[in-house]
Amino acid sequence: MDPINPFFDPTWVALFLGPTLAALGACIGGVRRAEAFRPDWKAVLGGLAFSLAVAGLVFTWRDAEVEGRTVFIGVLIGALVLGAFPAWVYFELGRALAERRLVLAVLFVASVAPLLFYCLLMLIFVYGLVGCPPDAYECPL
Repeated sequence: MDPINPFFDPTWVALFLGPTLAALGACIGGVRRAEAFRPDWKAVLGGLAFSLAVAGLVFTWRDAEVEGRTVFIGVLIGALVLGAFPAWVYFELGRALAERRLVLAVLFVASVAPLLFYCLLMLIFVYGLVGCPPDAYECPL
């Protein structure tokens, strides 16, 4: 916590800024590759790196009492629904609306709040898989 402003928590800033900046980067990448017929391997590798980073973050939430299979499923779901899926959606949005940049900007700004809500719900779901033992009476959720 910041001693000057006790309501400022860097974790919340990262949770809001992270998905927004990743979506913006994917959207810009889609605009730049609008006319290409082949996949952009830099974008594919960027999406894969982002998904692996999300998977690593999810793995750090692991509780010792959660079995390995459940952790694997949670990490896989986290990488797909928090990493790959939003990046792919925004990349394709950028490709589809590359010629109409004003419409793209309005749609991007309008979709940031639903994106953050989606990410928050998925974070809660994934944390429930990875961070809470099966018979936990008091789970942090």
